[in-house]
Amino acid sequence: FDSAVKEEPSQLYQVVTNLFQINTLGTIHLAHRALDTLEQSQGSIVVVSSLGAKMGLPSIAPYSASKHALHGFFDSYRLEVVKMKSKVSISTAVLGNIDTESNRNITKGKLPQSIVRYPA
Repeated sequence: FDSAVKEEPSQLYQVVTNLFQINTLGTIHLAHRALDTLEQSQGSIVVVSSLGAKMGLPSIAPYSASKHALHGFFDSYRLEVVKMKSKVSISTAVLGNIDTESNRNITKGKLPQSIVRYPA
């Protein structure tokens, strides 16, 4: 995936749908299903997000959107859990430039060499 602007509409839709199913809907589903068990153990939900959710970056629009949606959902979900007087805590971890194969492929030749990639 190189650019949302250059993609055919059907291909862009498929990329966005796949990323939302994995990054957003999967995370929401698992957290919601675990809530009762976490309530009993006074556990925590840690949502793994990305710097791409907080700022626009080239070549990752669908990924950024899927991670940004997590912020919107869990910011509200956190308030609902607090209102229920739940003992479950919800945090969002915003990770930076992680050295993964996908990251290297997407950003190949697009980032200054001074940008650090953190080990996966």
